[in-house]
Amino acid sequence: MTASIRLKVIVPVTFPGWDADVAAICRSAADTATRIEVVHLARGPASIESMFDEEWAALPILEAVAAAARDCDAVVIYCFGNPALEAAKEAVTIPVVGLGEAAQVAAMPLGERLGILATLSGTVGRHWRKARASGTASKLVSIRALDIPVLDLGDFSRVRERALSVVERMVTEDGIDVLILGCGSMVNLAPALEPAFGLPVVVPGLAAVKLAELYARAGLAQSRRAYPLPREKERTDMHGLD
Repeated sequence: MTASIRLKVIVPVTFPGWDADVAAICRSAADTATRIEVVHLARGPASIESMFDEEWAALPILEAVAAAARDCDAVVIYCFGNPALEAAKEAVTIPVVGLGEAAQVAAMPLGERLGILATLSGTVGRHWRKARASGTASKLVSIRALDIPVLDLGDFSRVRERALSVVERMVTEDGIDVLILGCGSMVNLAPALEPAFGLPVVVPGLAAVKLAELYARAGLAQSRRAYPLPREKERTDMHGLD
């Protein structure tokens, strides 16, 4: 019998409207023995679309990760930008997986010319910087944006039509052979895009859940040589940044 895994999925924003969709995506990928709990932040940004948003969310994310480590086997930070991911890996001993990290790891063996479908044009530079830092930029040839804010991604008809147009350019002009959805809130797009363009579409939430399960079942977690536990010291909360 497969041992049960307790997986906490942290949606690192205060907007609660994605929780049900995130839970459905994660449970569709998870083994039947995996117990998934989805939570969002009590404080922080309503959505994450910039480095400023990522930094604003960092402390509440770390608090949520620390709480999850008390009774869970693995944590997923459900945001493609991987906010606070490296700090979270230092803070706890259970495996911590970021959405964008998992999606790009999953995509690398699938083709030679990867593309990321981003939300806003302002996020493109951030995605390139993070891809270079993670080592996945060697196969990344295209990042193009829907130019639809995260909080508007629930308008599926609009998102689908825009995605079909943008991805067509990524295929014909940039020559991508694998597409990575660049936001966890791009729900239900893969079934529309895969047959239209005949290429694999990596759904970040599915990749993150499977990677977290793999680590938890294999007894693997981030290396303490790479991510040493922070030294004990006084740390005060931060207030006053408006």
